[in-house]
Amino acid sequence: MKKRTLWALLLCLTMLASLLAGCGGEKKETAEDGRGDVIEEEPSSDPGDTLDEPEVNFEDFVGCWEYWDYDIWLYVYGDGTYEMYNADGDSTSGSYAPEGTEIVLDSGERFALDEEGGLIDGEGDGLFASELPDFTPDYYFDEYGIGINYELGQGDATLEDGAYYFEMNTDGQYYNLGPLVCSVYLESEEDLGNGYVERTVTLYRGFTEKDIPMFTIGVSMGAGYLFYDYYTGFLLPDNDQFAISDGTHYFEFDTPDGLVELVISVESGRRNDVEGYRNLYAETITVTAPDWYDGLVLSVPTQPDTYDGLNERGEFFTALDGYYPALDLPWDVESALNCLVLW
Repeated sequence: MKKRTLWALLLCLTMLASLLAGCGGEKKETAEDGRGDVIEEEPSSDPGDTLDEPEVNFEDFVGCWEYWDYDIWLYVYGDGTYEMYNADGDSTSGSYAPEGTEIVLDSGERFALDEEGGLIDGEGDGLFASELPDFTPDYYFDEYGIGINYELGQGDATLEDGAYYFEMNTDGQYYNLGPLVCSVYLESEEDLGNGYVERTVTLYRGFTEKDIPMFTIGVSMGAGYLFYDYYTGFLLPDNDQFAISDGTHYFEFDTPDGLVELVISVESGRRNDVEGYRNLYAETITVTAPDWYDGLVLSVPTQPDTYDGLNERGEFFTALDGYYPALDLPWDVESALNCLVLW
Protein backbone atom coordinates (compact mmCIF):
# COMPACT_ATOMS: atom_id res chain seq x y z
CA MET A 1 0.00 0.00 0.00
CA LYS A 2 2.79 2.44 0.87
CA LYS A 3 4.69 1.64 -2.34
CA ARG A 4 1.64 2.26 -4.49
CA THR A 5 1.07 5.63 -2.78
CA LEU A 6 4.71 6.70 -3.26
CA TRP A 7 4.58 5.77 -6.92
CA ALA A 8 1.45 7.83 -7.43
CA LEU A 9 3.11 10.77 -5.69
CA LEU A 10 6.19 10.59 -7.92
CA LEU A 11 3.99 10.37 -10.98
CA CYS A 12 2.12 13.52 -9.96
CA LEU A 13 5.36 15.40 -9.36
CA THR A 14 6.66 14.36 -12.77
CA MET A 15 3.49 15.55 -14.47
CA LEU A 16 3.59 18.84 -12.57
CA ALA A 17 7.20 19.48 -13.64
CA SER A 18 6.25 18.80 -17.25
CA LEU A 19 3.38 21.24 -17.07
CA LEU A 20 5.60 23.93 -15.58
CA ALA A 21 8.21 23.46 -18.30
CA GLY A 22 5.58 23.64 -21.07
CA CYS A 23 4.20 26.88 -19.70
CA GLY A 24 7.62 28.54 -19.62
CA GLY A 25 7.52 28.97 -15.90
CA GLU A 26 8.95 32.18 -14.49
CA LYS A 27 12.47 31.95 -13.24
CA LYS A 28 13.09 33.87 -10.08
CA GLU A 29 16.36 35.77 -10.11
CA THR A 30 18.51 35.85 -7.01
CA ALA A 31 21.02 38.29 -5.66
CA GLU A 32 23.79 35.84 -6.48
CA ASP A 33 23.31 35.97 -10.29
CA GLY A 34 23.77 39.82 -10.37
CA ARG A 35 20.86 40.57 -12.71
CA GLY A 36 18.36 41.94 -10.22
CA ASP A 37 14.65 41.59 -11.00
CA VAL A 38 14.84 42.47 -14.70
CA ILE A 39 12.91 40.04 -16.84
CA GLU A 40 13.48 40.15 -20.58
CA GLU A 41 10.49 39.56 -22.81
CA GLU A 42 10.65 38.58 -26.43
CA PRO A 43 9.57 41.34 -28.89
CA SER A 44 6.02 41.10 -30.05
CA SER A 45 5.39 39.91 -33.56
CA ASP A 46 2.14 41.94 -33.86
CA PRO A 47 2.34 43.54 -37.34
CA GLY A 48 0.23 46.45 -36.14
CA ASP A 49 3.21 47.95 -34.34
CA THR A 50 4.97 48.77 -37.64
CA LEU A 51 1.93 50.54 -39.19
CA ASP A 52 1.33 53.20 -36.53
CA GLU A 53 1.17 56.77 -38.03
CA PRO A 54 3.99 59.12 -36.99
CA GLU A 55 3.20 61.83 -34.50
CA VAL A 56 2.64 65.31 -36.05
CA ASN A 57 3.21 68.64 -34.36
CA PHE A 58 0.47 70.76 -35.92
CA GLU A 59 2.28 73.91 -34.84
CA ASP A 60 4.66 73.17 -37.71
CA PHE A 61 1.85 74.07 -40.15
CA VAL A 62 1.52 77.59 -38.74
CA GLY A 63 3.00 80.35 -40.89
CA CYS A 64 3.14 81.53 -44.48
CA TRP A 65 3.64 79.10 -47.36
CA GLU A 66 4.15 79.84 -51.03
CA TYR A 67 3.61 77.46 -53.94
CA TRP A 68 6.72 76.63 -55.91
CA ASP A 69 4.92 76.73 -59.24
CA TYR A 70 2.18 79.33 -58.66
CA ASP A 71 1.85 82.85 -57.28
CA ILE A 72 -0.37 81.66 -54.46
CA TRP A 73 0.28 82.05 -50.73
CA LEU A 74 -1.31 80.11 -47.88
CA TYR A 75 -1.18 81.62 -44.41
CA VAL A 76 -2.03 79.17 -41.63
CA TYR A 77 -2.85 80.66 -38.23
CA GLY A 78 -2.60 78.88 -34.90
CA ASP A 79 -6.23 79.53 -34.05
CA GLY A 80 -7.59 77.15 -36.69
CA THR A 81 -8.06 79.73 -39.45
CA TYR A 82 -6.24 80.38 -42.72
CA GLU A 83 -6.02 82.90 -45.56
CA MET A 84 -5.06 82.22 -49.17
CA TYR A 85 -3.82 85.00 -51.49
CA ASN A 86 -3.19 85.35 -55.21
CA ALA A 87 -0.69 87.68 -56.90
CA ASP A 88 -3.20 90.55 -56.97
CA GLY A 89 -3.68 90.40 -53.22
CA ASP A 90 -7.19 88.94 -53.51
CA SER A 91 -7.80 86.52 -50.69
CA THR A 92 -10.12 83.87 -49.35
CA SER A 93 -10.27 82.79 -45.74
CA GLY A 94 -11.79 80.10 -43.60
CA SER A 95 -11.01 77.42 -41.06
CA TYR A 96 -9.11 74.14 -41.05
CA ALA A 97 -9.01 71.02 -38.90
CA PRO A 98 -6.30 68.44 -38.21
CA GLU A 99 -7.04 65.04 -39.69
CA GLY A 100 -4.48 62.27 -39.23
CA THR A 101 -1.16 63.77 -40.35
CA GLU A 102 -2.82 66.51 -42.46
CA ILE A 103 -4.75 69.71 -42.09
CA VAL A 104 -7.96 69.95 -44.09
CA LEU A 105 -9.33 73.32 -45.11
CA ASP A 106 -13.06 73.95 -45.05
CA SER A 107 -12.81 74.07 -48.85
CA GLY A 108 -11.70 70.42 -48.83
CA GLU A 109 -8.07 71.09 -49.73
CA ARG A 110 -5.53 69.00 -47.84
CA PHE A 111 -1.97 69.77 -46.82
CA ALA A 112 0.70 67.61 -45.23
CA LEU A 113 4.24 68.26 -44.06
CA ASP A 114 6.94 66.97 -46.38
CA GLU A 115 10.38 65.79 -45.30
CA GLU A 116 12.16 68.98 -46.35
CA GLY A 117 10.47 71.57 -44.15
CA GLY A 118 7.69 72.39 -46.61
CA LEU A 119 4.12 71.41 -47.37
CA ILE A 120 2.54 69.30 -50.06
CA ASP A 121 -1.08 69.59 -51.11
CA GLY A 122 -3.52 66.88 -52.10
CA GLU A 123 -2.52 67.20 -55.77
CA GLY A 124 1.16 66.70 -55.04
CA ASP A 125 2.17 70.36 -55.50
CA GLY A 126 4.77 71.67 -53.10
CA LEU A 127 4.92 74.80 -50.96
CA PHE A 128 7.87 76.37 -49.17
CA ALA A 129 8.07 78.59 -46.11
CA SER A 130 7.76 82.22 -47.22
CA GLU A 131 6.38 85.66 -46.35
CA LEU A 132 3.35 87.47 -47.67
CA PRO A 133 4.37 90.05 -50.29
CA ASP A 134 3.34 93.68 -50.05
CA PHE A 135 0.07 93.75 -51.96
CA THR A 136 -0.22 97.56 -51.93
CA PRO A 137 -1.11 98.53 -55.50
CA ASP A 138 1.24 100.70 -57.53
CA TYR A 139 -0.89 103.82 -57.56
CA TYR A 140 -0.48 105.86 -60.71
CA PHE A 141 0.99 109.01 -59.17
CA ASP A 142 3.45 106.89 -57.16
CA GLU A 143 4.36 104.55 -59.99
CA TYR A 144 5.24 107.36 -62.39
CA GLY A 145 6.75 109.70 -59.84
CA ILE A 146 4.14 112.44 -60.20
CA GLY A 147 4.61 114.42 -57.03
CA ILE A 148 2.10 116.10 -54.75
CA ASN A 149 4.08 119.33 -54.36
CA TYR A 150 1.56 121.60 -52.66
CA GLU A 151 -0.16 121.07 -49.31
CA LEU A 152 -3.65 122.42 -48.83
CA GLY A 153 -3.47 125.75 -47.00
CA GLN A 154 0.30 126.23 -47.20
CA GLY A 155 0.02 129.71 -48.70
CA ASP A 156 1.28 131.22 -51.95
CA ALA A 157 3.33 129.15 -54.37
CA THR A 158 4.67 130.40 -57.70
CA LEU A 159 4.29 128.19 -60.77
CA GLU A 160 6.74 129.25 -63.46
CA ASP A 161 5.11 129.41 -66.90
CA GLY A 162 1.74 128.85 -65.27
CA ALA A 163 0.17 131.86 -67.01
CA TYR A 164 -0.06 132.96 -70.63
CA TYR A 165 -0.83 136.38 -72.03
CA PHE A 166 -0.97 137.96 -75.46
CA GLU A 167 -2.13 141.20 -77.02
CA MET A 168 -5.71 141.06 -78.08
CA ASN A 169 -6.59 141.22 -81.82
CA THR A 170 -3.14 140.05 -82.88
CA ASP A 171 -3.84 136.30 -83.32
CA GLY A 172 -1.36 135.58 -80.63
CA GLN A 173 1.51 137.29 -82.34
CA TYR A 174 2.80 138.50 -78.99
CA TYR A 175 2.07 135.31 -77.05
CA ASN A 176 4.15 135.03 -73.89
CA LEU A 177 4.36 132.99 -70.72
CA GLY A 178 4.67 134.25 -67.18
CA PRO A 179 4.62 133.03 -63.57
CA LEU A 180 1.38 132.34 -61.77
CA VAL A 181 0.94 132.76 -58.01
CA CYS A 182 -1.34 130.03 -56.62
CA SER A 183 -2.85 129.04 -53.29
CA VAL A 184 -5.55 126.60 -52.19
CA TYR A 185 -7.50 126.89 -48.93
CA LEU A 186 -10.06 124.69 -47.20
CA GLU A 187 -13.32 126.54 -46.65
CA SER A 188 -15.56 123.89 -45.13
CA GLU A 189 -16.25 120.17 -44.86
CA GLU A 190 -19.34 118.25 -43.80
CA ASP A 191 -20.24 114.60 -43.29
CA LEU A 192 -23.56 114.22 -45.10
CA GLY A 193 -24.41 111.10 -43.09
CA ASN A 194 -25.19 108.94 -46.13
CA GLY A 195 -21.71 107.64 -46.84
CA TYR A 196 -20.69 110.89 -48.55
CA VAL A 197 -18.82 114.00 -47.50
CA GLU A 198 -18.87 117.51 -48.92
CA ARG A 199 -15.72 119.59 -49.00
CA THR A 200 -15.27 123.13 -50.29
CA VAL A 201 -11.91 124.65 -51.21
CA THR A 202 -10.94 127.91 -52.92
CA LEU A 203 -8.24 128.07 -55.57
CA TYR A 204 -6.59 131.46 -56.06
CA ARG A 205 -4.54 132.21 -59.17
CA GLY A 206 -2.84 135.58 -59.51
CA PHE A 207 -1.27 137.34 -62.52
CA THR A 208 1.29 139.74 -61.11
CA GLU A 209 1.71 143.33 -62.33
CA LYS A 210 5.46 143.08 -62.60
CA ASP A 211 5.35 139.94 -64.76
CA ILE A 212 2.22 140.49 -66.86
CA PRO A 213 2.39 143.86 -68.67
CA MET A 214 -0.55 146.06 -69.49
CA PHE A 215 -0.78 146.85 -73.19
CA THR A 216 -2.48 149.95 -74.52
CA ILE A 217 -4.86 147.82 -76.60
CA GLY A 218 -5.46 145.34 -73.79
CA VAL A 219 -4.15 141.94 -72.95
CA SER A 220 -5.71 138.49 -72.82
CA MET A 221 -4.56 136.32 -69.92
CA GLY A 222 -5.30 132.79 -68.87
CA ALA A 223 -4.39 129.86 -66.64
CA GLY A 224 -6.00 126.50 -66.25
CA TYR A 225 -6.69 123.91 -63.58
CA LEU A 226 -7.53 120.21 -63.82
CA PHE A 227 -8.75 117.32 -61.65
CA TYR A 228 -7.09 113.89 -61.49
CA ASP A 229 -7.60 110.69 -59.57
CA TYR A 230 -4.41 109.94 -57.62
CA TYR A 231 -4.81 106.17 -57.81
CA THR A 232 -5.60 105.61 -61.49
CA GLY A 233 -4.12 108.80 -62.94
CA PHE A 234 -7.42 109.52 -64.71
CA LEU A 235 -8.06 113.07 -65.80
CA LEU A 236 -11.57 114.20 -64.88
CA PRO A 237 -12.39 116.64 -67.68
CA ASP A 238 -14.89 119.26 -66.54
CA ASN A 239 -16.15 119.94 -70.05
CA ASP A 240 -19.63 119.72 -71.56
CA GLN A 241 -19.39 115.92 -71.85
CA PHE A 242 -19.54 115.62 -68.05
CA ALA A 243 -21.70 118.64 -67.19
CA ILE A 244 -24.97 118.05 -65.33
CA SER A 245 -25.88 121.70 -64.71
CA ASP A 246 -24.33 125.13 -64.93
CA GLY A 247 -20.91 124.84 -63.29
CA THR A 248 -21.54 121.30 -61.97
CA HIS A 249 -20.01 118.07 -63.28
CA TYR A 250 -20.50 114.39 -62.45
CA PHE A 251 -17.79 111.72 -62.60
CA GLU A 252 -17.91 107.97 -62.04
CA PHE A 253 -14.85 105.71 -62.27
CA ASP A 254 -13.29 102.62 -60.72
CA THR A 255 -10.31 102.67 -58.38
CA PRO A 256 -8.46 99.81 -56.64
CA ASP A 257 -10.64 100.48 -53.57
CA GLY A 258 -13.98 100.61 -55.35
CA LEU A 259 -16.30 102.71 -57.48
CA VAL A 260 -16.05 106.46 -56.98
CA GLU A 261 -18.87 108.89 -57.71
CA LEU A 262 -17.99 112.58 -57.57
CA VAL A 263 -20.01 115.74 -58.04
CA ILE A 264 -17.86 118.85 -58.52
CA SER A 265 -19.34 122.34 -58.72
CA VAL A 266 -17.39 125.55 -59.30
CA GLU A 267 -18.19 129.23 -58.76
CA SER A 268 -15.71 131.60 -60.38
CA GLY A 269 -14.81 135.15 -59.54
CA ARG A 270 -12.19 137.72 -60.59
CA ARG A 271 -10.71 140.81 -58.97
CA ASN A 272 -8.40 143.42 -60.51
CA ASP A 273 -8.11 145.72 -57.51
CA VAL A 274 -5.69 143.66 -55.44
CA GLU A 275 -2.35 145.42 -55.02
CA GLY A 276 0.47 143.72 -56.89
CA TYR A 277 -1.79 141.70 -59.20
CA ARG A 278 -2.99 142.46 -62.68
CA ASN A 279 -5.86 140.03 -62.07
CA LEU A 280 -6.70 137.61 -59.29
CA TYR A 281 -9.02 134.67 -60.02
CA ALA A 282 -10.85 132.73 -57.32
CA GLU A 283 -12.57 129.39 -57.94
CA THR A 284 -14.70 128.09 -55.09
CA ILE A 285 -14.84 124.33 -55.65
CA THR A 286 -17.33 122.09 -53.84
CA VAL A 287 -16.83 118.33 -54.04
CA THR A 288 -19.28 115.64 -52.96
CA ALA A 289 -17.49 112.30 -52.65
CA PRO A 290 -17.66 108.91 -50.85
CA ASP A 291 -16.41 109.32 -47.29
CA TRP A 292 -13.63 106.74 -47.88
CA TYR A 293 -12.25 108.36 -51.02
CA ASP A 294 -9.04 110.36 -50.56
CA GLY A 295 -7.52 110.68 -54.01
CA LEU A 296 -8.80 113.86 -55.71
CA VAL A 297 -5.90 115.94 -57.06
CA LEU A 298 -6.35 119.58 -58.01
CA SER A 299 -3.67 120.38 -60.58
CA VAL A 300 -2.61 123.73 -62.04
CA PRO A 301 -0.59 122.99 -65.20
CA THR A 302 2.09 124.97 -66.97
CA GLN A 303 1.11 126.53 -70.30
CA PRO A 304 2.06 125.61 -73.89
CA ASP A 305 5.04 127.35 -75.42
CA THR A 306 3.13 128.67 -78.45
CA TYR A 307 -0.21 130.23 -79.25
CA ASP A 308 -0.99 127.38 -81.63
CA GLY A 309 -0.19 124.91 -78.87
CA LEU A 310 -2.63 126.73 -76.61
CA ASN A 311 -5.41 126.39 -79.17
CA GLU A 312 -4.64 122.72 -79.79
CA ARG A 313 -4.76 121.98 -76.08
CA GLY A 314 -8.11 123.70 -75.73
CA GLU A 315 -9.59 121.77 -78.66
CA PHE A 316 -8.26 118.50 -77.28
CA PHE A 317 -9.70 119.13 -73.81
CA THR A 318 -13.11 120.14 -75.17
CA ALA A 319 -13.34 116.92 -77.20
CA LEU A 320 -12.51 114.57 -74.33
CA ASP A 321 -15.31 112.07 -73.77
CA GLY A 322 -13.74 109.65 -71.31
CA TYR A 323 -11.11 109.18 -68.61
CA TYR A 324 -7.49 109.09 -69.77
CA PRO A 325 -4.27 108.57 -67.77
CA ALA A 326 -2.38 111.76 -67.04
CA LEU A 327 0.76 110.88 -68.97
CA ASP A 328 -1.25 110.14 -72.14
CA LEU A 329 -2.38 113.78 -72.37
CA PRO A 330 -0.68 116.65 -74.23
CA TRP A 331 0.50 118.57 -71.17
CA ASP A 332 3.02 117.99 -68.45
CA VAL A 333 1.35 116.97 -65.20
CA GLU A 334 4.77 116.32 -63.65
CA SER A 335 5.69 120.02 -63.75
CA ALA A 336 2.25 121.18 -62.53
CA LEU A 337 1.30 122.37 -59.09
CA ASN A 338 -0.50 119.33 -57.65
CA CYS A 339 -2.56 119.43 -54.46
CA LEU A 340 -4.63 116.71 -52.80
CA VAL A 341 -7.96 118.31 -51.90
CA LEU A 342 -9.49 115.05 -50.67
CA TRP A 343 -7.29 112.93 -48.40
